[in-house]
Amino acid sequence: MKHTVRTLKAIGLMTLSLTPLMFGENSCNKIQEIDIIVPEKLIIEENKVQEIKCINIDRATRYNPTVAQCDNTPFHTADGSFIDTSKLRNKEIRWVALSWDLIKDTYRQNVRSEDWAWRGEFAFGDTIYVESKSKPMINGYWVVHDVMNGRYRKSMDFLYHEDNMNPRLGVCKDVKIEIN
Repeated sequence: MKHTVRTLKAIGLMTLSLTPLMFGENSCNKIQEIDIIVPEKLIIEENKVQEIKCINIDRATRYNPTVAQCDNTPFHTADGSFIDTSKLRNKEIRWVALSWDLIKDTYRQNVRSEDWAWRGEFAFGDTIYVESKSKPMINGYWVVHDVMNGRYRKSMDFLYHEDNMNPRLGVCKDVKIEIN
């Protein structure tokens, strides 16, 4: 039996194309398409079903590359990347800092003694999908390049240029990250 599966992840719609053989001999000879609504937590790709895991973030804020908000090298991130302020001002880069508990880093794990730190789901350079109902300006894909201060757990900071701080984010509490 021949069939194809196409999905539209954003709205959870799956179109299944079925050949007449699947409906029996009395079916007409053209392909029939059936639209099926699937829960948003599922992705269906070529007959494989996977659940999308999400991490709920307790605290999401914004930060600027300044000594007051970072360290004495504010234009260098924890993974060694350099922040190009003109690209940041033009919104050409979307970088994020995660708390220690969300990042997986074997080197730092061996250097630090905390049993909760550096054992997370994300590595430096990972592209993550972020979603918030109350602050849609942060929705979309972000790249993990930095870490937050060690006092935070289940938290993230979005890198913004100081010229692009409106509208204000404040402390956002309805943020989730999808893990694929």
